[in-house]
Amino acid sequence: MLPGLPPLVHLETVTASGATSVTVPASGNIADHANFPAGSKHVVVMYSARSGTAATEVAALVQVNGDTGSNYDMQRLDGAGTDVLAYKETGIVGWSQIAAMAGDGETAGIHTPGAIMIPNAFATTGYAAMINVVGNHTLRSRFGAGTWRNTAAITSMTFTESGGLTGSYSLYVVDEEYLVTSGEEVLTGTSAFTNRSVPSQVGDISIINYLRSSRASSNDGTDIVLNNDTTGSNYTNQFLYGAASGSASAQFGDHQIGGCSAANADSNYFSGQLTSVSAFNYGDNDPHILCLNGHVSVSAADGFCSIVSGKRNNVEAVTSVNIKPTNVSTFLAGSGQWVYAVPKSLISRTTLTGTATVVTFDLSSLTIPAGTTHLRLNSYARSDRSANSAGINVQFNGDTTNTNYNRQTLVGRSTTVAAAIETESNGRSGRIPAASSTANEFGSSTTLIPWYASSSFRQQTAVFAGAETHADLGVRLIGGDWENTAAITSIAAICSNSANFVAGSIFELEAITHPSGWSGTVMGVANPAKVMGVEKENIGKVMGVESA
Repeated sequence: MLPGLPPLVHLETVTASGATSVTVPASGNIADHANFPAGSKHVVVMYSARSGTAATEVAALVQVNGDTGSNYDMQRLDGAGTDVLAYKETGIVGWSQIAAMAGDGETAGIHTPGAIMIPNAFATTGYAAMINVVGNHTLRSRFGAGTWRNTAAITSMTFTESGGLTGSYSLYVVDEEYLVTSGEEVLTGTSAFTNRSVPSQVGDISIINYLRSSRASSNDGTDIVLNNDTTGSNYTNQFLYGAASGSASAQFGDHQIGGCSAANADSNYFSGQLTSVSAFNYGDNDPHILCLNGHVSVSAADGFCSIVSGKRNNVEAVTSVNIKPTNVSTFLAGSGQWVYAVPKSLISRTTLTGTATVVTFDLSSLTIPAGTTHLRLNSYARSDRSANSAGINVQFNGDTTNTNYNRQTLVGRSTTVAAAIETESNGRSGRIPAASSTANEFGSSTTLIPWYASSSFRQQTAVFAGAETHADLGVRLIGGDWENTAAITSIAAICSNSANFVAGSIFELEAITHPSGWSGTVMGVANPAKVMGVEKENIGKVMGVESA
């Protein structure tokens, strides 16, 4: 659900059958869990849930460490039907509607998948920051950011809903084996992060940040720096963001990929950020960047959430990465940066040496690590269609019937924010650059398929996709489903519009967990852990950041 995460270590899955509350872990303390790896930093919870309340959509609460007080803030951005909705709540009794889910009034078999990440979850230097995604084609696609007003280490997360909960709730921590050498940096004073070298290997880079800028303002921007290249015009990006009740989209050429809280924000508020760099070391095409970030606090001027798709306009392999504040040179003490080389728990990879219309993964012929419950299909692709873009579809078990696939889309294209619901979507999972697009530009997408082997409910998907140089591309969040409860046995990526994927396109099928003790080969490397009209200035006004 959250794109660009490093491999995860699975701690526990709790299955609910009508309980009004579900706590992970059931024991109540993450750090005491038998599967907890020493030195873990970041917590992830993934769920596929449904409520017994007699309604189409239900807003369950998520509470931390059993705290039922009014100590939670959130900012969300939704696509619901054709409506684009942004909303801010402060001083609430839980992260409400983060766990928005299907109720008993929804069509039988429809569950709602979602994911929550808390970076730097066990630190005690600032309030807990959260980013989340939830998607369901009949309800909404949602991205949000939140704060728990407490500096305590995270011990548990509880879902509550008075009508009763069903479904699965899984707890993970990020696998720190994938941290690059000297990849962790937590500031003890006002300072900048140092550039982090990344190893020469095939794969992606994942950067997790917990940030507060030294700028004398409530907010600041954040810039990505690849290979020490600080020239903003050498990058291109597409923003989609929500602030209070406003939403906006902007496309421009620089390396800002989001924002963070700053020195004048309410005390103890930090921002969470997850950034991935795809195909980072190939040296063949422009590496693609995708960033999810945000924060929210009490003050009216504070808070936003944003999804950013970007690229560096250079084909050279990425050898170093860094995140810097936009308007000053330093972050405040307590800010942290963690850089991971991500060869992933790869099941299979296809790199095209010529054109192809379809790339299929037959699960029966592949080795899937024991204990894997969720799959993720990653693509880095371009089409030969004589246009700026082409569609990419994801279909299951050889089912090519258009009407069996549905989706809810939230999209930022150039300066346009839009939402759409399609009940005959053909499995559409975004758009990719085509022949008329900028040379060497590929689009990146990640499709989460939770509980792929289950036959208890409709198969769900959650998609992040992005490409940025044309108005018909942009960044997308998609919640979809396949109208079938059958376990998934094959997955196909299909280039639409009667066109082909071009040579250099890459498709990966990945187990999102790296099961404890798994000693398989990852991307051909044994034991890879050891290898290791919005104007530019107006985005700042929307996010509370004035661009330099």
